[in-house]
Amino acid sequence: MKRKIFAFALTAALISALSLPAVSASAADTAGSSGTPAIGENQTLPDSVLYYGEISEIIRDEDGSVSSLLLQSEGSGDLIVHISDKTVWIDSGHQQASDPSDLKVGERIYVFHSPAQTMSLPPQSAAFAIVRDIPMDAMCAQYHKIEEVTEREDGKLQITTSNGGLYLIVDENTKFVSYDGKETVGKDDLKPGNFAMFWYGIVATSYPGQAYPNTVMILPGSDDTLTGTEMAALLQTLSGETAQLSVAAEDDAPVTLEGFVTELWKMSGSPKIDSYWKLLRFEDAGKISIDARYAMRWADSNGLLSGIEGDLLRPDADITKELAGEILTEYKELAD
Repeated sequence: MKRKIFAFALTAALISALSLPAVSASAADTAGSSGTPAIGENQTLPDSVLYYGEISEIIRDEDGSVSSLLLQSEGSGDLIVHISDKTVWIDSGHQQASDPSDLKVGERIYVFHSPAQTMSLPPQSAAFAIVRDIPMDAMCAQYHKIEEVTEREDGKLQITTSNGGLYLIVDENTKFVSYDGKETVGKDDLKPGNFAMFWYGIVATSYPGQAYPNTVMILPGSDDTLTGTEMAALLQTLSGETAQLSVAAEDDAPVTLEGFVTELWKMSGSPKIDSYWKLLRFEDAGKISIDARYAMRWADSNGLLSGIEGDLLRPDADITKELAGEILTEYKELAD
């Protein structure tokens, strides 16, 4: 598991290096997955950037699978996107997964890719979702990260996404489909930290914007979520095999932010921190569970939460390996 620690630290370093200046002008002028404004100096990076263009070259691996695409666009310039086994292929017109084996040069597609790009010409980025079969007279599938799920007074579900800038309202008329077309999915599969494709039309011009998707495609769970087993191995590597972990850290379920921080806090001797006013910069600080309050205060007072941007803390959301890596980097500096 030592390799995992180094991988997490490296991820944090890469995210720091690939900050706003690394986003090209073409990407900055392109709307994010929710049609958000161009990225500015003081804005949080979107979860993805939307690019629309034409395939000019298809690069394949030895086994024939697509590994990269060279795209062209008059408005956004050229872009190389790299494909991984986590890239999802979407047939927007039929609202189902698409088979990339029949991909052709000249085809026009939507690509939701990482906001982090290389400074090369053309720039290169990782593809999260590739949308094909785009009807000219119908809404197109949009790729979003689910940030928060709230049940409204009218019984409808409000999905917060786009760094709090868009509410997607799910009601009894919303259709749910799975990526593989086999699983039965529904509202219970809308979980913070996961990604989904949403088909919707008009977005209200209010802020946050609001839209009513008629179809939601639940995407496969991302392995970017830290599990209890992985956390246990990480913390035991840091503190020795005798580390005493909670029962929650010993299974393979996802770990929440406050759960991860609480384990680090216990390893540091469970110091009591009474000052909590700094945490109030997060609008949802009141959602921190009673058992995790000292731990979250301790983490914040020591800079472990400095990598969390925006106004939402999401203490009960599953923590990603990326964020865990950033917190561990700060924790190791604190321990040293």
